[in-house]
Amino acid sequence: MISNSKIKRRNKNIMVKLKFFDLRTKKPFSTDKFDLVLKNGRRMAVAISPSGSKAVRFVRKDFVK
Repeated sequence: MISNSKIKRRNKNIMVKLKFFDLRTKKPFSTDKFDLVLKNGRRMAVAISPSGSKAVRFVRKDFVK
């Protein structure tokens, strides 16, 4: 049985904000502008940090943007 929280998350058409860590400035940031990339069977969210470098975060396989 699927819980209600999973059903609600998949049906909403809003952008999800994720937290990333900027390695250049050593500060966390959050953004809703990221790309989902599949590499070696793992899903990653890739975003551009405020300093201009790429920041990567691993997400669940059933993660929906």
